[in-house]
Amino acid sequence: MPWCPKCKNEYVEGIKRCKKCDCDLVEQLIRKEDGIAKGAHEQLQSIADLLHQNQVSSARVQYDEGEEIHYLLVDPEERDAAVNVVSEIARMENQMRYQKMRSVGGGRDNGSNELYQNKMEQAQEVKSSAYALMVVGTVGLIFDILYILNVIPIRWSTFTKTVTCSVMGVLFLTLIIMGFLSVKSFKNLLSFAKEEDKMTGEIEKWYQKELTSEQIDAMLEGRMEHDLPEEEKYFYRIEQIRHVLTEKFMNLNPAYADNMTEKIYQELYEHEA
Repeated sequence: MPWCPKCKNEYVEGIKRCKKCDCDLVEQLIRKEDGIAKGAHEQLQSIADLLHQNQVSSARVQYDEGEEIHYLLVDPEERDAAVNVVSEIARMENQMRYQKMRSVGGGRDNGSNELYQNKMEQAQEVKSSAYALMVVGTVGLIFDILYILNVIPIRWSTFTKTVTCSVMGVLFLTLIIMGFLSVKSFKNLLSFAKEEDKMTGEIEKWYQKELTSEQIDAMLEGRMEHDLPEEEKYFYRIEQIRHVLTEKFMNLNPAYADNMTEKIYQELYEHEA
């Protein structure tokens, strides 16, 4: 029987679209228990390809129209194998980042070459730039038109006036077009920003409920000596926090994951000091 991916209503055979949601029906709803990650399609597909290389043939990426997000799914009989593979990938990635952090020589660098910028802040910057471009372009174009109509009395030769007005008109019109394009970019960024804020909320809820500094240090038992200086312990703790984070949320952008790791570290250790 076909199902609506949004309202989850079941339909009889032969019906192709949901009358309520106006979307295509699917043969089977996504079973959340089969999901091991969710997020951007490209990142999840990369993980699925790695799983296929490790004999997890059921790994697939599917879009949930109800939640408007992609899921990485595996069949129940291959779930344990998939989790083990992904955990090993995350462990190796975090180990490499840890070695890079250690090579820095004591600075609290999160190991990422990519500078993280909050998507909402980035969207607001693009919005401000868009409005500035449109305002400058519109004011300049109005000035150009008034000059052509001799409302603004500037005495130049006909040739100079023609060339100046043409060049300035093209320039101001270009600014207006760039402003409209920036507004379009702002809308796209705003959509990403909302997804990022939702993910940040889920991560904050998770670590505030399930993580403590004692748990992190217990995970490091046998690897981190108790008499190490706090600056040295930082590297071990930040590595472990990132490992736990990326194991729980496996589709995070590396720079975003580094930023959230640092935030969790501050919440667990520096706020307790």
